[in-house]
Amino acid sequence: MKLPHLILLPLLWSSAGAAPVAAQLANSATSAPTAEIWTRYLAAADKAQVLPDFSLAGYRGGQTGIPDRFTNVKTFNIADYGAVANDEKSDQEAIERAIRAAETAGGGVVFFPSGEFWVNTDPVNTRGIEINGSHIVLKGSGTGPGGTVVFMVNHMLKNDPTIKWGNKPMFTFKHKDTDYFTSNLSARSFKTTSPLAGAVARGAQTLEVADVRGFTAGDLVIAYAESNRPELVSECLHGKATHPSWARLVNKGVTFQEMTRVLAVKPAAGAKANQAQPGTLELATPSTLAMSLKDQWRVSVVPSLRECGFEDIHFKGNFQDVFVHHKDYIHDCGWQGVKMVGTVDSWVRRCVFTDVNGGAALEGTMNCSILLSAMAGNRGHTCFNMTFGSHNLVGCNVANEDRGGIEGAHGVGTSHLAHNNVTWRFKSKVRGIDFHGTFPRNTLSDLYESDDISCHGGNYTDLPNHMGGMVIWNFNQTGEAVTDYDFWKMATVKKGRYIYVDSVTIVDPVVVGFRGAKTTIKADSVRHQESNGQPVLPASLYEAQLEQRYGQLPAWVNQVKAEWEKLSR
Repeated sequence: MKLPHLILLPLLWSSAGAAPVAAQLANSATSAPTAEIWTRYLAAADKAQVLPDFSLAGYRGGQTGIPDRFTNVKTFNIADYGAVANDEKSDQEAIERAIRAAETAGGGVVFFPSGEFWVNTDPVNTRGIEINGSHIVLKGSGTGPGGTVVFMVNHMLKNDPTIKWGNKPMFTFKHKDTDYFTSNLSARSFKTTSPLAGAVARGAQTLEVADVRGFTAGDLVIAYAESNRPELVSECLHGKATHPSWARLVNKGVTFQEMTRVLAVKPAAGAKANQAQPGTLELATPSTLAMSLKDQWRVSVVPSLRECGFEDIHFKGNFQDVFVHHKDYIHDCGWQGVKMVGTVDSWVRRCVFTDVNGGAALEGTMNCSILLSAMAGNRGHTCFNMTFGSHNLVGCNVANEDRGGIEGAHGVGTSHLAHNNVTWRFKSKVRGIDFHGTFPRNTLSDLYESDDISCHGGNYTDLPNHMGGMVIWNFNQTGEAVTDYDFWKMATVKKGRYIYVDSVTIVDPVVVGFRGAKTTIKADSVRHQESNGQPVLPASLYEAQLEQRYGQLPAWVNQVKAEWEKLSR
């Protein structure tokens, strides 16, 4: 079977006719005002915390960059395990052997030499490749000419083809004891779980739990609860009305999740052996929620992987259809690239995803980064997603697909209990911001460029699209202007189906420095709006908060920006 080969494109980040984002802002820097809300933030006058703190997003909390070299680490060349480039035969078993060798060794670089390597070649027996060890990096030889291509020949099959969502990707980093995440709290299963034993104030960095046994320093943990207390639901929605079709919110209330790491475990004095040991967990990040014992919070350990990565690889699918949103599972999720599940301090860097339904996804991860990566070729369902996790960063990426359907082609997405995640310097022709429901909160879209503000979605039973804490900073709209864009526009139900294509429900976002098209924004649908039509300073809220936290801008930021500006010309 002769399949089409892809000519590698060295300038996948180019955007004809558009000056680089930094250059655009530099040209207007002399006239750009300093945002009033930023001035209040610096002066600690933002008592209501209208601007969340996003400075802990990304690899190692943004303090240091992803390592460029791996010293004293063993390399596992897939060619040494039987992979042969460009022979149009399956290399999947050889790749898996190299990965298992790295797992056995306790980590290492699984190296992909130049050329094209085939996976998923059997159309009736498809399977993804799962990596279950920490300190493993799948590293290629680059995405330009002479680089590495991993070609997914066939789409992934499902046991139930009628289910449209949730297919596994081609490559997944996941601890063997970690399940895929679910927003159904009753279906969650963890080896170590304790009820919360004391109320938690927003900003606190300790949790009192009923039993500290099984918790250790370094653990990735989540605190979670579901509550339909009327006063709490009203507070979370800022008093806004709900829609009767939002079954989850109407019937169960609001679901919360706080993901963080444990710095230290301190049992209370006087605990007896073989009995529950009350105590305190000291946390790596301040709580972004107030937690009341009225809502029956639980705290659980998530088995996790550390320091894992995909880099310098061109992941190529074989999706050639004109994309139709929700046509079937093949169109929605049959061609998925890579995913990280429950990883910490991990990354996807300098990768290209061509002819796929989705590029890279972070599920239940913390302090992970997707940097300097691109979507190309035939446009599909999604690009880069953050679900269930916290303090992740999708930065300096582009979506440059040159063909395919437009309907439903979601941009960078946040959904499913995710919080305090950041999209930083993203550029696309058609992929607006994706707010996909199931109670995400505290999300920053920073220097995002697209033709429209959003390309959102989500099952209507799991709306609203986003809870509080959404910040849209220096967004550049390249398409047609909209009059009185409404961030709380209720849709209607026709024939039992919620029609949400032209509506979005975000609880009182903050919109600052919106520019490009002369779009106007309905004032009563936002919590704070300023400088509509003109960019503001600081040009990047994420960078400014990083600099404030660490006293200076970490060196890796300017290194990534330099590469980004070079590639986005």
